[in-house]
Amino acid sequence: MLRGEHRGFSLARLVREARTADPLTRLREDIAEAESGGPAWRLALEAIGAHAPRIWRWLGPLQQERFLREEDGLWQRLYYVKRHAQQRGTAVWLRERMEEGRITVGSARDGNLPAYDRIVVATGPEYRASRSSNPLIRQMLRDGLTRSCAAPSGYELGGLWTSNLQLANSPGIWAMGSLVRGEEFAVHGYPSLERHARIIAAQWL
Repeated sequence: MLRGEHRGFSLARLVREARTADPLTRLREDIAEAESGGPAWRLALEAIGAHAPRIWRWLGPLQQERFLREEDGLWQRLYYVKRHAQQRGTAVWLRERMEEGRITVGSARDGNLPAYDRIVVATGPEYRASRSSNPLIRQMLRDGLTRSCAAPSGYELGGLWTSNLQLANSPGIWAMGSLVRGEEFAVHGYPSLERHARIIAAQWL
C-alpha cells in the first residue's frame, strides 16, 4: 500500500534506518521531508490514522500486545515518528479554541486533582501510563483512581482502561485522546478529539 503511494518506498530500508541511524539525525531528516511535502507515502499513513481507533478495537488485546511488543515496539515507533504525532490542524484548532476562551490550560505541578464536579484527563499520548512522569497521572495511579490498560497476559498496552471514555475505576472522571488506549489508539487529529469531546459531553446532559 505504501509503495503504491511512493514507488521509492522500501520497508527494509525504513526498518534499517530506524535501527541504525542516529535518532536526532533521522528526526531532522523527517522534519525536512515533512516540510517539503514528502515522502508521498505519508499520505497512506495519514489515511490509516483516520481509521486507527476502529482498527485498534478490531484487533483485540492479543494482537494489540503483539503490535506493541514485536521488534521491541518498532512498528509503533515507526507509525508515530513517520506519521508525526501532532498534526498541524490539531495545533491550529487548539490555538483558536484557546483564543476564543473555550479551552483553558492550567497546571497540576503539585500532583493534586483540581476541585471540579467533572474532570476530563487529556494529557496527550502516554504509551506506558505506569511510567509516566506526569504528576497527575502518577497520583491517579497511586491512589487507585485509574489503572493502566493491559493485555490478558498483563503486558501494559499503554493508556488507561476506560468504558465509553469514562475511567473504569472512577465514575465522574473521563479521558480523551490517545490516553484512552483501552478503547482506541493513535487519536491525535482534531476531528477525533472533537468526537471524544462530544461523547463525553453527551453523558453530562
